[in-house]
Amino acid sequence: MFTRLKVLIAISFSSAIFLLVALFLLSSNLGRVIRNGLVILGPVVTRTAWSLEDVEISPWGGEGHLTNLRIANPPGYFRENAVDAPLIEVDVEEISYFDDVMVIESFRIADAQIRFEIAGQPRTNLQVLLESLSSAVIEDAGEVEGIDTDKLRSVIIRRFELVNASVIGQSQLAGELRLSVPALVIEDVGAAEGGISTVEAIQRTLGPSLEAARQTMRGFASQRGDEIQRRLQQRIEELEAKSGVESGEN
Repeated sequence: MFTRLKVLIAISFSSAIFLLVALFLLSSNLGRVIRNGLVILGPVVTRTAWSLEDVEISPWGGEGHLTNLRIANPPGYFRENAVDAPLIEVDVEEISYFDDVMVIESFRIADAQIRFEIAGQPRTNLQVLLESLSSAVIEDAGEVEGIDTDKLRSVIIRRFELVNASVIGQSQLAGELRLSVPALVIEDVGAAEGGISTVEAIQRTLGPSLEAARQTMRGFASQRGDEIQRRLQQRIEELEAKSGVESGEN
């Protein structure tokens, strides 16, 4: 009886150790899959370098965060990075790691800084990135050494959020301009298809994020343009009125 009890205790202890190791490995694998999906496949989409400082995923529930995601500017622009995202909160459905489709319950980018640059180029940096995004296809990933496109996982993102983001531009008159980008929420990315490639997921989330930043800066520029035009018209009318008075006096 005592021997049987010791065996049961040993089995229970071994099972607990095995479970902890399995959870740790699962967490590490999830983190590696997310990291690779961004820093390896991201450049396929934007044609610029991506870097990520750290990925931490909890082995107990799939929650975690990514720190300091940076997306480089296209060549020819002043700033090194077009996007700096200091914190991304993620929640992964862990059981989906064993399926063909990984389900990300939430992907929340907070306090991102997006650069808007012209730098003497015919197009802004965001236009160049958006054009690269729109033209990328999953087959482009085959150009990356070590990537087998037939083995890439599909993904569903239940909820994507961009919150507290800023778009930063440069003006000769006003210096640096920092504008708040309206919050962006996209739900069920890839759900209708039963999962999409990471390339498509980046297109459907990063694309609208960059476009929101671009439209924010364009809206501000349009308002400033209207204001300048109004002031110019007012000044012309003042000069014409003054000229008329002087002509009458003469």
